[in-house]
Amino acid sequence: VANQIAIHAARNGHAGLIVSLEESPEGIGLRAISNRGHLSLARLRSGKIGLEEVTAVVREHGMLDYRLWIDTRTFDLTAIAARITQYARRHRIEFAVVDHIGLVRVLAKGTRRYEQIGEVTRTLKQLAMQLNIAVVALVQVGRDSEKEYRRPMLSDQRESGNIEQDLNVCIAMHPKSTDDVTGRVNLEIGLLKNRYGPRAWLTQQFVFDGAVQELRERST
Repeated sequence: VANQIAIHAARNGHAGLIVSLEESPEGIGLRAISNRGHLSLARLRSGKIGLEEVTAVVREHGMLDYRLWIDTRTFDLTAIAARITQYARRHRIEFAVVDHIGLVRVLAKGTRRYEQIGEVTRTLKQLAMQLNIAVVALVQVGRDSEKEYRRPMLSDQRESGNIEQDLNVCIAMHPKSTDDVTGRVNLEIGLLKNRYGPRAWLTQQFVFDGAVQELRERST
């Protein structure tokens, strides 16, 4: 979903940077092509879709013109902050995606993990303010909501209350069911925190189609 947000922004002329700590550039690229061309990600990964078809999708959607950079080699917080700053100044990026903050290394001895996570969120927020860009940071939630069959809450975010404190908007997804035939996941989306408007679970229902890497509103 974060990739889809980045692709949509880049398609509309907004330059951005994806800092991924668990995906390869090739994997992110294939997800983008799958999303734009509605091509099967599994078939793309296995090489069953030919280069000509892939090239046609890239050309049709102008993907070579997307000002979207990918960094999969930076893991330390200080280095991530430096890289985002570098791209903001050199390429004038308007947003950065960090996937995900639980994997960011903080080179500080004697601090507990929740304190390190707090340092990550504070640093990312300061970057957003200083550089005047949007920072989309992915966060894993604990298993309690899944075990209790309920929507996630702000308190379900792993390891630190600093996450809740530092973020401006928290968008949560709650899987309701999976279609065993298609593998599509029915989702609810909620604004658990929103400094710019109301907090609520959206009345619309959504589906994530993993086959083509697309989140869309579900038709009734």
